[in-house]
Amino acid sequence: MTDDAADRLLGGLDRVYGLNAAAERLAVVEVAARTGTLLRCAAPVSRADVEAALPWGGTVPARFVDALLAHGVLEAADAGLVACAEWSEFAVPDGERLLLDALGHGQARTALVRALGTGEDYWSTDPRTQLQLARGVTFDPRSDVALAVRRSAAERIPTVADALREGRRYLELGCGVGGALLAQLRLHPHLEGVGVELSDVLAAEARASAVELGLDDRCRIVTGDATRFRDDDEFDVCFWSQFFFPRPSRAGALATASACLREGGVLLAPAPDVAEIRPPYDDEARDAAVDSLLWTTWGVPTTSSEQVADEMRAAGFVDVEVVPGFVPVAVGRAPARNGQVAAQTPP
Repeated sequence: MTDDAADRLLGGLDRVYGLNAAAERLAVVEVAARTGTLLRCAAPVSRADVEAALPWGGTVPARFVDALLAHGVLEAADAGLVACAEWSEFAVPDGERLLLDALGHGQARTALVRALGTGEDYWSTDPRTQLQLARGVTFDPRSDVALAVRRSAAERIPTVADALREGRRYLELGCGVGGALLAQLRLHPHLEGVGVELSDVLAAEARASAVELGLDDRCRIVTGDATRFRDDDEFDVCFWSQFFFPRPSRAGALATASACLREGGVLLAPAPDVAEIRPPYDDEARDAAVDSLLWTTWGVPTTSSEQVADEMRAAGFVDVEVVPGFVPVAVGRAPARNGQVAAQTPP
């Protein structure tokens, strides 16, 4: 190897170590959130008190505080240490929990990319990775943020807001860990909710959260295939987590929604538009490339919000529209029935 080639290789390694340093910074932030250090430092706290609250002995707490200062997680103030401006928004009740969910989501996506070629995907990965991914695509229903997000989303879609306010039954196809479902039940005490989830790991967490929130008396989580679910009573609103549904299951899921909704009932499906993956490659394009890659390994099509709306129209839904927002939402109404749909019991 020539000296020039060796220098180029060393330069490349230097870039890799720079990327490693960014990952290490996130790891330091994660531990700060997990130990409650961010919230503890919402206002200035003495260094001695910060170290004393950490769950380790010896000199580890002092070295960890050094890392927090070096990575810009904490900074020195006149009265002690305080969370830096960059991380202070998480130094609030629920902030650390939501931060951990976001960090876990990134770790899950990284793990699934690394698993390419091994035969492992979202459906076969370990339970921890499944949970991390599912928690990261919703908001923890225990948090006030979850309520604010759901309230705001409904208010910009009058048909959905009216159906939630006036209806009594809410169905979610692909409920995951129950973030959206349980938040809706917290917001609307008159609603009865049913969630259908294929993963028994995610369904178990949704049930546990319902019990913890005192919602299990009006929440039922069904572990099973959403394409085969039917119920004895009609629903007023159906939420379809379409970005977790592989191509072969999508028509069946829409048939379930149509069969289970009352005439005129509302179907909504969040449908994030994927950025174009072409030069110049900005952050959105890079995120979109990984989204498309992962969805492809799961068999989920990379669809635009208008394509999701077209799927709903093809399934017979009427008055379908795409409501813009941070995440666009496709919304439609169940058509008039030509006959009674036979109720079935989920397997």
